[in-house]
Amino acid sequence: MQALLNILKKAFVIEYYRRNLGFFLFVFYMLFGMEQKPILFHRELIESIVRSKTELLVTIVVFLLYHLKCLYFITRRIKSSEYIFLAEMQSYSMFQQIAGFAFAYVLLAIPFTIYSCFIIAMGIKLKYILSAMIVLLFLLIVHAINIFVCYKTIQNSFTQKQKLSFLDKLPTVKKSMLLLPLWYSINNGQMRLITVKFFSLLLLSVMCVWNRNDYQFSDFLLFFQFSIAAHSALTLDYVEFFESKFFIRRNLPLPVWKIFLSYLLCYCIIAVPEILSMFYFGIGQQPPTNTSIMAIIYVGELLLFTAVLYEKGMTKERYFAYAGAIVVLMLLLAAFKIFLFAAIAILIICFSLFQTQFYKYEPNAEDKNQEK
Repeated sequence: MQALLNILKKAFVIEYYRRNLGFFLFVFYMLFGMEQKPILFHRELIESIVRSKTELLVTIVVFLLYHLKCLYFITRRIKSSEYIFLAEMQSYSMFQQIAGFAFAYVLLAIPFTIYSCFIIAMGIKLKYILSAMIVLLFLLIVHAINIFVCYKTIQNSFTQKQKLSFLDKLPTVKKSMLLLPLWYSINNGQMRLITVKFFSLLLLSVMCVWNRNDYQFSDFLLFFQFSIAAHSALTLDYVEFFESKFFIRRNLPLPVWKIFLSYLLCYCIIAVPEILSMFYFGIGQQPPTNTSIMAIIYVGELLLFTAVLYEKGMTKERYFAYAGAIVVLMLLLAAFKIFLFAAIAILIICFSLFQTQFYKYEPNAEDKNQEK
């Protein structure tokens, strides 16, 4: 049994934290390094979570996204050809396999499990027993389900007859041409989608607590732009999908505006959680019209990222540099408070740039090598 635990620790735990070291350092800095009094900040954050049903729901969604990230990491490793040696786990008893996966999964989820325990303790202390019980039940259920899914994955991955999961059946579902990038994220890019949404919602949640007592629009704009920047990875995925994996679309009689509309619809759907969060937490803080304009800017910047990707000879390094420059420029323009003008200008610029560059687009050498 000790040998099994050592194998799982090296295959999952060590590799997971090695790959996500930068992610954890950034989250740690954001949660503990940006505040002058981090302990007081987190005390207020936890108190607001147990007192408010809405914030408790948002917290559970954020935690759930992280648990899905952990689950997807383990299941993807199990199905990888590099980890075929994990088939030997089937020689162990069911109890030993589940215990092994429980050991590995608990270590992967421990950062947010510890934070959940603080929420439970604060809920009990403040007599919000229902909130504490909800978080406790969530912890127990999500751990039990994910560990069992890991166990079933190892059982089904190395047999001739594999049962198709829900995600495996998605290719057989009829999909609208306009929403193909979104289906691609759900079916092939779950890890990146989950990570981006987790990071984005975490940013907005922190912003809402930060601004509770003394609302500062400048703080909102900072986290708002960070949330947009996080989605730059998804725009890169969508363009690579359309131009590399689904390049036959170029031979279809589709006008440019319809391709642009496809990106627009996908980004509107992807941004729904963030837009709803802005509307909810903006009640009493800023007029709904301002929030609507910020939602347009949110989607508009993602479309601008997409248009930039169609520039001839664009590389990933240059793209992320351009995306960072756009975010910084928007923060600088925010000082002039011309948000309606900015929203209209972004939409006009991104469509004009997209229409101009679309037929000039050529995949760079890296994309061509990936296709081969």
